[in-house]
Amino acid sequence: MKHKKVYGGIFLLMVFFQVIFIAVTFFEGLKNVALLLFLSFSIAFLTLGYFHLLREKSFHKNNILSKYYLFLGNIIGAVATYYIGLELGLGKVVSAGLVGSLGALIPILTHNKRHEELSGAIYCGAFVGMSSSLILDNLFLVSVAGLLSGIVYVASKNVLNGIGGKMGTIAFISVATTMFFKSYILAFITSL
Repeated sequence: MKHKKVYGGIFLLMVFFQVIFIAVTFFEGLKNVALLLFLSFSIAFLTLGYFHLLREKSFHKNNILSKYYLFLGNIIGAVATYYIGLELGLGKVVSAGLVGSLGALIPILTHNKRHEELSGAIYCGAFVGMSSSLILDNLFLVSVAGLLSGIVYVASKNVLNGIGGKMGTIAFISVATTMFFKSYILAFITSL
């Protein structure tokens, strides 16, 4: 029962950020009728899809705490990509490719089936690490966003399999959530 609440909360967070993203795009494109129609259909299909997912038993099947190594994989992928891209000057795309490729070698070198999941988590974290240094301006924020992406990654493990853009969406949600909390914490501290 407790896991259903965790998954439901993460699920609602995903819905919240997608609706916000679509709403912002909607208000920016009020003059474009084709964009308005596209966004209206997108909202309708997303809503139907989310209600369908909530009824699936596989959505609630994961045990989120037993996948701690996937949280760590997301954090390692995010921090490594950010560091290589920024500090070593290789760029975000090259550093994400490098981290993803090295992560893909882990199950080959260790001959461990469990590490196949780890390589996916590292690559998901690489998407977080590709964030601009103007958005995530230090390694602590990158680590927090990596942890959040790990939570969403594990919670959505049995959801939307085979659908393109899942890892990018997870990275967007985690970075947006990190920045949301950062702005509220800064506002609270400056109000003291």
